[in-house]
Amino acid sequence: MAIKFTKLKPSSPNSNKGFTLVELLVTTLIASVVLGLSLGLITDQRKQFVSDQVRSQSNQTLRVGMDMVGTDIKNTGDFLQSDINLPVVTVINGTSGGSDQLILQRKLIADSLTVCENVNAGSKTTIKVAIKPGNTDCPVYSDGDGDNLTDALTLAQRERCEQDNTEGCSRTSGPPATGTCDNECVWAYIYDPVHQEGEFFQYSFEEPDSTTNPTFNQIHVGGAATFTNTYEVANKPVIYLIEKRHYSLNNNVLQLSVNDQPALLLVNQVEDFQVQAKLTNNTSLQTSFNDTASANEASTYVQTTDWQSLEYLQVDVESVDPSESELTAVKNADQLKLSSRFFPRNALSQD
Repeated sequence: MAIKFTKLKPSSPNSNKGFTLVELLVTTLIASVVLGLSLGLITDQRKQFVSDQVRSQSNQTLRVGMDMVGTDIKNTGDFLQSDINLPVVTVINGTSGGSDQLILQRKLIADSLTVCENVNAGSKTTIKVAIKPGNTDCPVYSDGDGDNLTDALTLAQRERCEQDNTEGCSRTSGPPATGTCDNECVWAYIYDPVHQEGEFFQYSFEEPDSTTNPTFNQIHVGGAATFTNTYEVANKPVIYLIEKRHYSLNNNVLQLSVNDQPALLLVNQVEDFQVQAKLTNNTSLQTSFNDTASANEASTYVQTTDWQSLEYLQVDVESVDPSESELTAVKNADQLKLSSRFFPRNALSQD
């Protein structure tokens, strides 16, 4: 069988020709344009993503702080009458445009305790709050449930014992031997309506006198309290189970102090905290409200305007600008701010 061979033609000199220099330059230019456009689009998308993330975090910070303050404003003034000269709502204007402070107060129970003896400045271990059957200084004594405690003191006892979130009193004797307060203590506020001054103290226990037929009730002062002022029976001082909530800004942290105790740190990265009051009889916002300090104590504020005349409180919170570079920049400064208005609903109660 014959084998046939095919003769290959020699290749021409031009058959291996590659891209010309012009073609390479044009291709490179086109690729560079496409790559540049793609990179610019990716960078813009990255900027938008990071900026949205930063803005979302800032808004979350503002919203958390605003919700806390707003809830307290709505609930403020529980059981507080408008004529007892306590500043239920106080707005302290910041100096030189600085951040404001907001003080809110409410009673834990509706009743108050009558002070039946002079409480002199200095140390005090007990305070007499009821006398049987009553006299000029303590005119009312009512013991409806027969526990030898006046009814107002029974309510105070219930509130005190529930501070540990457990029903009933686990401690059935006087204050802890160490002189400090335990989980069944409650903060109380003694108030002189004549001098319009008062102060907080720890109320740790209540009891009738130890006789068979008790003639008085007294409360124990916990924590070895030392009173700053003197409260004379003639001025008819009273004791409230009251809560004072003081909001302020310190080192870009929104903080809350309850009853003048060490502050709780609530929200960080806050740049500014502003509060203004709108009254029903005033068309403009007020930068301060009830912020006149008493002559006797700079940290005590007295009521100068009835809190029930409030139309609303406007709260403005601004977060710290998180921009460390163009990538994290928030273009619109208003996106770092949040403003809301709140109404203390208890202002509708005319006691």
